[in-house]
Amino acid sequence: MNKMKQKIAAALLAAACIPLTPLTAGAQYCETDWSYFTDLVEFDDHGMLHGANDPDSRLFIRTYLNHSGEERYLLVKATPIPNLIRFMPRETLTPEVADEIAETLDPVFPGLHENVEIRYFGDTDTEFVRTYRSEQATLGFAFDERYGRMIHLNFKEEPEHAAELEASILLALAKKHLISEFYGFGQTVLINDGDMYCGGDYYTTEELENPDEATLARLNRDASPLGCVAYIAYATPDYSEVLRVADLDAIQAYLDEKYPGFTLETFETVPFPYRGKDGVETMITQPRFRIAGAEELSFVKQVELVCELWETFDLPLGYGFNQSSSETGAGNALKKPGDVTLDTDITIVDVIALNRNIMTGDPLCETAKLNADLNGNGTPDETDSLNLLKYIVGINETLG
Repeated sequence: MNKMKQKIAAALLAAACIPLTPLTAGAQYCETDWSYFTDLVEFDDHGMLHGANDPDSRLFIRTYLNHSGEERYLLVKATPIPNLIRFMPRETLTPEVADEIAETLDPVFPGLHENVEIRYFGDTDTEFVRTYRSEQATLGFAFDERYGRMIHLNFKEEPEHAAELEASILLALAKKHLISEFYGFGQTVLINDGDMYCGGDYYTTEELENPDEATLARLNRDASPLGCVAYIAYATPDYSEVLRVADLDAIQAYLDEKYPGFTLETFETVPFPYRGKDGVETMITQPRFRIAGAEELSFVKQVELVCELWETFDLPLGYGFNQSSSETGAGNALKKPGDVTLDTDITIVDVIALNRNIMTGDPLCETAKLNADLNGNGTPDETDSLNLLKYIVGINETLG
């Protein structure tokens, strides 16, 4: 169908304005879309890295290349935030847009619009932060581009009937075309990178900056989670009082049963200086073990085996995640094939919006472009418009 025919069909259908079934409240709400993490490898930590405050978090391994081009690994903890909704405004974020959003949500959160706090840049009259508060939630806007354009709606506690509440917020904002992205309860994930501390050896600054062959061999051994593992826990920071010692014979028997061919080998770290409370510096060593044969496992499987041994034998292992964290969206609710206008419905209005983009260059935001690209070629085009039209009038049962 050429452009003229498309325009005629669009005009006719616009008069008829044939709608489809609107988004159903509760459908795919409050669900984390873990497919966003498919480029990472998930692993079983056997409870070692999970805290009591984040039972819903999931753990992954991220692979990266260091400055020398060698593969290195980071632990990644991804924790859904159950009491947060985030969304991106369609237009440039201004105080006027913020006020319209707050007014739109006021029927959902009575008193939100009128209870506003404004902070300014220094002694200027330029707004820096605008915060609206209701009894149930806080809506925050930051007008500094360094903080991004994402808007946060924080709840004091995870609400009852969260799916219905999320749906009402989404529909209220989408029907007024105020947002281009929307992440509901649990669809924003907090990301922390970290490392596991299995023991390790000691290295001087000189050894790290100019390693000889022996140092390189130790570094390569320590690169494996099972290459230099601590098995003695100390009760005091000066290593003078032993708290517990793992049963190495029991560990070997466990390996013989579960992982035939793996052998536990003990050794001492190189001596390193320790300064006690009395100021006297002494050289001490630490006992370690490695598991010969485990180096054939993938890094992820080695991490899982370390966690398994920690769970079974109470090894004195540790881990740490960065205090700084980042947020990522896992389930943009406005990503819906065919919904070019981002109002949660698929109607002839979406065809008209798509045709305007194709014919006159009317801009579409990134989410709208993804929704319009039905054939998946990377760009909304006339084929997408025709397929969308056929779907709306019932010629095609599916989009695409």
